[in-house]
Amino acid sequence: IPEMWDLADEQLADHGDLLIAGGNRASKSSYCARRCMQTLVENPNTTLWCFSETSQTSISTQQGLMWHYLPPEFKTMGRTAVGNCSFSLKGGFTQQKFTLPNRSVCLFKHYSQSVDTIEGAELGVPQPVKEGTFNIGFWADELCPISFIEGLRYRCLTRADADTGIPARGLV
Repeated sequence: IPEMWDLADEQLADHGDLLIAGGNRASKSSYCARRCMQTLVENPNTTLWCFSETSQTSISTQQGLMWHYLPPEFKTMGRTAVGNCSFSLKGGFTQQKFTLPNRSVCLFKHYSQSVDTIEGAELGVPQPVKEGTFNIGFWADELCPISFIEGLRYRCLTRADADTGIPARGLV
């Protein structure tokens, strides 16, 4: 784990959004995927959305990274009454979504969709987070339009930390 990930964690602990800048192959997306997966696995009933530029970049980049960080026991789980993790290199996660046995849900969306597609949801962890994890509601990879960030921030407000008032976090 690169040292800079610890610096990002320090900022994420006290801020609602974390903008991660850096050069190509600097591990920005890997950091986001690892933290998002940690949030989903460790905190039941989490709703997390991952955004990319297009459906194809979502499949080739984001979904592949999320699959990489998915714990092995979930990769072989198949479909259960609650959990459903079906992935292929060609198509990513089935229906651009996966669910875990703890009722956490991850959806993959993209900026070529209408900004109206982000209406209605409550993003993040609905209860206090497990120690050592973060309340993450969305990950917006690469060139995210500000209109999406504004809409996503609004979706995170209802799942704010009761002690700090910080809403579910956004990774950009």
